Amino acid sequence: MNRMTIALDMHQVNDSNIFQGVRTHELELYSRLITKSPDIKFLLLSAIPQKLILLNSAFMSSNVRAIWMPDVPSWIRLLFILPYIVLRYRVDWLHTQYIVPPIIARKCFVTIHDILYERYPQYFPLLFVLRSKLLIRYSARHAKHVFTVSAYSKKEIISIYSVDEEKISIVPNGVSSDRFYPGTDNSALLSRIGLKPKCYILNVGRLEPRKNLVGLLRAYQLVGAKAIPLVVIGQKDFGYHEAFNLLEDPWLSENVKVISDLADDELPVLYRNALMFVYPSWAEGFGLPPLEAMASGVPVVVSKSTALPEVVGDAGISIDPEDIQGISSAIKALEKNDIYRGELIEKGLRQAASFSWDAAVIRLEDVYRKFG
Repeated sequence: MNRMTIALDMHQVNDSNIFQGVRTHELELYSRLITKSPDIKFLLLSAIPQKLILLNSAFMSSNVRAIWMPDVPSWIRLLFILPYIVLRYRVDWLHTQYIVPPIIARKCFVTIHDILYERYPQYFPLLFVLRSKLLIRYSARHAKHVFTVSAYSKKEIISIYSVDEEKISIVPNGVSSDRFYPGTDNSALLSRIGLKPKCYILNVGRLEPRKNLVGLLRAYQLVGAKAIPLVVIGQKDFGYHEAFNLLEDPWLSENVKVISDLADDELPVLYRNALMFVYPSWAEGFGLPPLEAMASGVPVVVSKSTALPEVVGDAGISIDPEDIQGISSAIKALEKNDIYRGELIEKGLRQAASFSWDAAVIRLEDVYRKFG
């Protein structure tokens, strides 16, 4: 009997070090899925399939075939390339992120991490909002099955897109204890970039309005002249100019370090050596950075909005992203109180342990086999 063939569209995994949830989700989840399901044949679709092997050895497994997929505009990929691959390689199921090819929608699984553009369109480019409202709505309604990463996102998809609850499965993100763990090792990296262990505040995320870097910078200004450095790790996306205009302030420019060129194996070092992690995002479909920070033994300050309370629970300090004074007060409280910081670290480690990539793989595989 022929074994099931599943094609995984991995065009988001490229050769640049862009720290975003979809990339991490694909690499962590699919590498484990391949190992756990030797009887399923996987086709990995990428413009740089050779890079996948370097990122994880599981992508060299005997049940895997890497297929080169040209790096073309999304409409060409969706209308022509992906349908051709499904036909050419006799694919049983195609798994994409957010959007499915319309003409083969019923042969697709889709992971919709969030539909934040519906409630918070002000934080996204207009063209992206219009495109997403049309194509992601269509994908949610017409794909064979929908995956998402949080109860918050599932509720939103059901409510806004009128999708049957039974058609949606939650496959939450996890955190790898091999990469994210407490300690101060590999701190030599810090010296090279002018930092000291446990002597800086950390923020990680794309530089865009939704992440509320402007609010963080204003709150940091209120901490005062004795504040430890603030380190922001992320790549410029769009709408970052207001934050960078703020950084022209002499005091901020001297005390805030923006890093955009870290390698994958360097990011965990910056996490575990931080004194605290502050994430005043306006809206998240999940929130991987706070989870990674907690697993690294770092206390977190996060917004009490959207999916973030689901991820952090009572293990962090919850703040209103509009409350600049509240964010500043939370930073001061953590900086000054060793006991409080230690309590949050312990809670954070327990909370992070409840999010497992291996558990997520079981949920994903169960759905695959249901339709296999």
